[in-house]
Amino acid sequence: MMISTRGRYALRVIIDLAEQCSSGNIRLKDISERQNISLKYLENIMPLLVKNKIVEGVHGKGGGYKLGKDPQEITVGEILRLTEGSLAPVSCVECGGADCNKKLTCRTLPVWTHLDKIITEYLDSVSISNLMKVDEGMWI
Repeated sequence: MMISTRGRYALRVIIDLAEQCSSGNIRLKDISERQNISLKYLENIMPLLVKNKIVEGVHGKGGGYKLGKDPQEITVGEILRLTEGSLAPVSCVECGGADCNKKLTCRTLPVWTHLDKIITEYLDSVSISNLMKVDEGMWI
């Protein structure tokens, strides 16, 4: 499994919004500058986050973005599944994935199933509020 730039940037945006939450709506341009991410790239990520109610967007004067949920309620797993799709290490353990014709005799299937469970449980246990504490040396 390799996390794409889209997934990594989405996490950075959400952490940025969480850290700026007392500032009201945050302009995308400000996030772009703070995170050193192209504005164009962010414009492609934000609709997905808004559509899934992770972020709220307001147009016009005084507009911008803010979190749609408390940082404690947003997990890394949730964001990565939105941006990456499946986080399964192999396609045969993907939720809704096609059944492999060797499923009944595959000696490696238990490894992939267990790894998928570990990845999912771990990423779903890490909240945005946990990541906000990393710089403070309080987590990880």
